[in-house]
Amino acid sequence: MNVSLIFIVYLIYGLAFFSIACAIAFRNVGFSNLAITKALPALAVFGLVHAVHEWSEMYWLLRHHHFDPSLWHVGQVWRVIKLVFSYLAMVWFAWLMIDISRVKRSHLFKSAIVAVLFSYVALMYRHWNLLDSQEYVSQAALITRWVFGFGASTLAGILLIVYGGNKQSKGLDGGRYFAYCGIALGCYGIAAGILKADYGLWVPMLRTTMALAMLVFLIQALKVFDEERERQIAAQLTRAMKAEKLNAIGQLTTGIAHEIKTPLANATLALDLVERQPSLEDAKPLLGRIKKSLSRASHISQEVLQFGRQKKTEFEAVDLSKVVASTLDLLAFRARQYRIINSVVEPVWVHGDPIKLEEVLVNLIGNAMDASEPGGRISLFVEQCDERVRLCVRDNGPGIEPHELEKAFTPFYTSKPAGQGTGLGLVISREIVEQHLGELSLENHASGLQAWVCLPGGSET
Repeated sequence: MNVSLIFIVYLIYGLAFFSIACAIAFRNVGFSNLAITKALPALAVFGLVHAVHEWSEMYWLLRHHHFDPSLWHVGQVWRVIKLVFSYLAMVWFAWLMIDISRVKRSHLFKSAIVAVLFSYVALMYRHWNLLDSQEYVSQAALITRWVFGFGASTLAGILLIVYGGNKQSKGLDGGRYFAYCGIALGCYGIAAGILKADYGLWVPMLRTTMALAMLVFLIQALKVFDEERERQIAAQLTRAMKAEKLNAIGQLTTGIAHEIKTPLANATLALDLVERQPSLEDAKPLLGRIKKSLSRASHISQEVLQFGRQKKTEFEAVDLSKVVASTLDLLAFRARQYRIINSVVEPVWVHGDPIKLEEVLVNLIGNAMDASEPGGRISLFVEQCDERVRLCVRDNGPGIEPHELEKAFTPFYTSKPAGQGTGLGLVISREIVEQHLGELSLENHASGLQAWVCLPGGSET
């Protein structure tokens, strides 16, 4: 007997199943909508118990000749009990997979499992009365491997293949790995249930190979939960961005109403005057006034529509001065209460999405207004460093405590009074800027706070 080889094979054998248990146990699947999450705990229990069983088998094989002969029979009984308990978890897994795989006539499968279990118990009881203790233990181990090792494992493997195939047909990338894991599990059932370890060390080596294959494919399959989580986070971020945009639009509504009200009132007054003019020549100046007022109202409404539009981010050459100008147009009503010093008047080209960048500026300038007293100064200027463009929005508010600066980018953190901020504006703004391969940072200055947006430079063409 090659002691070293037996030790290595059974060590890896048990470690493979222990790793299966750990791979499932340490995977956060509580958020998942996949039905198989209900069955994975059973597979984890099987992996853990079976690992202990195989490691104890290794100890038995290496040390049984040192045991007291009077304890030999007890040891054999204990081996069978361990085997039964380890495979009962596999029966549990197969039972759960019947519903999860949505096989036709699932009640027949469950009835068959119950019938086999009753037959197993009846057969064990019958042999107890017919065979001597040593032969009984030998037969019990053989029947257990046939019923549970081969039967339960093969059934669970087939159901896992069916489940993986169904998910693969629906476009789930991890579906094929669940199917591959099912194939490995079915092959393990054949190796563990039909092939006896007495045939030679190649049998446990084959079982170890199948266990390792199960582990590899299961780890790949479990990545589907990471992908699902990423999709959920992306969806939550999208919803948060929409909510923040709706909040911003709501804040703009009052100002927009006043902005549109003024040119429309001018147009209405001009129309009243036109009606009193004796000739068309006298009415032309008034008609020009009407046209100008309506154009202003149209421009404002177009800015709002464009700001509220949800679309996929598309990068292009963007003149940052135009983005700043359109943002100030949107905020014109509120901006009248402050001294806005806009130094971004010459074309400054960056590579990005104008609508997304406008959303960032609406948030940053809006925050500057919230932090400043009426009549306060808000400055906008740019700096160019090599191939980067840095846009600064500076206010003369109270600033932020140094240890609170980074917290400002934490979701739902806000320094505004209750009900006046969602705590998502800066989070979403940083996300947008990072999508542009840029950086968004905050820093205090002598008389307030300044927000820096650093973006890759672009060109007009």
